[in-house]
Amino acid sequence: MDAVKAQIPHVANGPGDRVTTFAEGVAALNAGKTINYDGASSSVEFKADGSLSSRDFELYEIRNGRDVSVERITSTG
Repeated sequence: MDAVKAQIPHVANGPGDRVTTFAEGVAALNAGKTINYDGASSSVEFKADGSLSSRDFELYEIRNGRDVSVERITSTG
Protein backbone atom coordinates (compact mmCIF):
# COMPACT_ATOMS: atom_id res chain seq x y z
CA MET A 1 0.00 0.00 0.00
CA ASP A 2 2.85 2.41 0.75
CA ALA A 3 4.23 1.89 -2.76
CA VAL A 4 0.89 2.92 -4.28
CA LYS A 5 0.59 5.89 -1.91
CA ALA A 6 4.07 7.08 -2.89
CA GLN A 7 3.11 7.22 -6.58
CA ILE A 8 -0.04 9.35 -6.19
CA PRO A 9 1.75 12.73 -6.33
CA HIS A 10 3.67 11.60 -9.42
CA VAL A 11 0.55 10.80 -11.43
CA ALA A 12 -1.50 13.70 -10.03
CA ASN A 13 1.11 16.44 -10.51
CA GLY A 14 2.35 15.40 -13.92
CA PRO A 15 4.06 16.27 -16.12
CA GLY A 16 2.47 14.03 -18.65
CA ASP A 17 -0.58 13.38 -20.79
CA ARG A 18 -3.82 14.45 -19.09
CA VAL A 19 -6.03 11.44 -18.35
CA THR A 20 -9.39 11.49 -16.59
CA THR A 21 -10.29 7.82 -16.14
CA PHE A 22 -8.58 4.73 -14.82
CA ALA A 23 -8.80 3.12 -18.28
CA GLU A 24 -7.09 6.12 -19.95
CA GLY A 25 -4.38 6.10 -17.29
CA VAL A 26 -3.65 2.38 -17.57
CA ALA A 27 -3.52 2.57 -21.38
CA ALA A 28 -1.11 5.52 -21.28
CA LEU A 29 1.12 3.90 -18.65
CA ASN A 30 1.14 0.59 -20.55
CA ALA A 31 2.23 2.58 -23.63
CA GLY A 32 5.19 3.92 -21.65
CA LYS A 33 3.80 7.45 -21.27
CA THR A 34 3.80 9.61 -18.17
CA ILE A 35 0.43 10.87 -17.02
CA ASN A 36 -1.20 13.78 -15.22
CA TYR A 37 -4.36 12.29 -13.71
CA ASP A 38 -7.39 14.54 -13.27
CA GLY A 39 -10.11 12.31 -11.92
CA ALA A 40 -13.62 12.43 -10.60
CA SER A 41 -12.79 14.88 -7.84
CA SER A 42 -11.08 17.28 -10.27
CA SER A 43 -7.45 18.18 -10.65
CA VAL A 44 -5.43 17.67 -7.50
CA GLU A 45 -1.88 18.91 -6.99
CA PHE A 46 0.33 17.96 -4.05
CA LYS A 47 3.10 19.85 -2.23
CA ALA A 48 6.48 18.20 -1.60
CA ASP A 49 5.37 17.27 1.94
CA GLY A 50 2.35 15.37 0.57
CA SER A 51 -0.30 17.89 1.59
CA LEU A 52 -2.73 19.32 -0.96
CA SER A 53 -1.65 22.57 -2.58
CA SER A 54 -5.30 23.56 -3.02
CA ARG A 55 -8.73 22.34 -2.10
CA ASP A 56 -10.84 23.50 -5.01
CA PHE A 57 -14.31 21.98 -5.25
CA GLU A 58 -17.42 22.51 -7.34
CA LEU A 59 -20.86 21.05 -6.73
CA TYR A 60 -23.21 20.51 -9.68
CA GLU A 61 -26.86 19.53 -9.99
CA ILE A 62 -28.47 18.19 -13.12
CA ARG A 63 -31.32 20.49 -14.06
CA ASN A 64 -33.32 19.95 -17.24
CA GLY A 65 -30.64 17.57 -18.47
CA ARG A 66 -27.76 20.02 -17.96
CA ASP A 67 -24.99 20.32 -15.36
CA VAL A 68 -25.57 23.49 -13.35
CA SER A 69 -22.97 24.79 -10.90
CA VAL A 70 -24.50 25.14 -7.44
CA GLU A 71 -21.42 26.10 -5.40
CA ARG A 72 -17.73 26.66 -6.08
CA ILE A 73 -15.03 26.76 -3.41
CA THR A 74 -11.55 27.75 -4.49
CA SER A 75 -8.23 28.32 -2.78
CA THR A 76 -8.14 31.83 -4.20
CA GLY A 77 -11.41 32.94 -2.63
